[in-house]
Amino acid sequence: MAKKIDDVYTGSVASKYDEVRNRLPRWTREAGVIEPVLRRIPPGSSVLDVAAGTARWLPVYKELGLKVTLTDASADMLALAAEKAKSLGVSARVEQISAIDDAPFPQAETVVTTNFLNWISLADVETCLRKMRQTGAGTYLLMIAYIPQNWSATRRLRARLRISWKNLRTRLGIREKGIYHLHEEQDVRAMFRRVGLTVIEEAVIEENHKKRVTFVTAKPTGELPVVTIDEVIVAKDSVVIDGKSYAIKAGTWALYVPELEMKILRAADGNCAYEHPLAPDPATVRAAPADQKFRRYTAAEWASSIDKPVLERAAENCIIADRLARHGFGAALKAAVVVRSYRQGDSGKPTHSAGMILENLFTYPRRRDVTETEFRKVGLIPDRYKSCIRQQIRGYVSDFNAVFGVMPQGAETEVAALRGRMADHCAAG
Repeated sequence: MAKKIDDVYTGSVASKYDEVRNRLPRWTREAGVIEPVLRRIPPGSSVLDVAAGTARWLPVYKELGLKVTLTDASADMLALAAEKAKSLGVSARVEQISAIDDAPFPQAETVVTTNFLNWISLADVETCLRKMRQTGAGTYLLMIAYIPQNWSATRRLRARLRISWKNLRTRLGIREKGIYHLHEEQDVRAMFRRVGLTVIEEAVIEENHKKRVTFVTAKPTGELPVVTIDEVIVAKDSVVIDGKSYAIKAGTWALYVPELEMKILRAADGNCAYEHPLAPDPATVRAAPADQKFRRYTAAEWASSIDKPVLERAAENCIIADRLARHGFGAALKAAVVVRSYRQGDSGKPTHSAGMILENLFTYPRRRDVTETEFRKVGLIPDRYKSCIRQQIRGYVSDFNAVFGVMPQGAETEVAALRGRMADHCAAG
């Protein structure tokens, strides 16, 4: 029977740990990527090494003069770590703490863990990260492996079969190790978002036929970044952004720039605008009786959609996108966007506009479609004709805008705050 990970690294496994691994080429590759990142830790600051084992990184910690706390579930591994610290002249605090129980970690400014997060389930990884967050650290340096979300279904299956074969040998007692958990990239990224961590850097250690091994630098999630664009000039199939031309996918209410992963709302006079061959002319709508029908909507309804300030709608879209991403129902939101000068064609009247930057859904793995019930449970109201539910991309919601578009419930304060920040960026400079 396979041992729990907390019970694996004892006895001879612990005593021979460094000797065995120092001979592995993988060990050298890891050090080549990880050590330069560790050396960015501010000298003299405090670091918590979770599941530290025999304290592999002590020489780097000594070099930086860090205040070191080493934790591990294995008393045998910690005894070796304490001995190594003594031999190096490092005054390290050593505590036997499991990464996945209720015992809190000591406070620290930086948290480090390597070669651990794939030996526990993703639910336990989340537990571990939440405990780490309670340390008050400002930086998290985490080694984790996953199946990349852009791998084909066949390649993903082969990777899982290879890991399953290794785990079977472990369960049969042929291998003296724990069970290896091969996480999915989209699940890992969603988990980081749930625990309030933003990945700011990711260094690939290696990618093979089973997985991609990465060393992640993450920080507590703060305010959504706002990207400022000085000028956008829109043509039929392209757009010029700050002097550079890009191909676009044009929609009724927004245009998408694939190369930049950017969605920009159409705008006129600071409000939302639309463009479609079957849509009524805005001037005609405004002059018509309020109850006159233009296709499925009345003139009053069409007019109300273009009376909404474009910054407000962009802020709503960002809140919608964030809620979807947090539940695995949409693309990850990277930034809000403000456009100081937006024109439809070279001769168009300049106005301001806004939008957002999202990860590319076509790189995400296919999932079952989001249901209306799931959609509503995350605090979102579908558009009137539920296009957001009917027209998903690979099982993810992407279509927010319509005459009566998707709306976030109870988000007035969030929308107002983000709209204010975007307005400040639009006015600055």
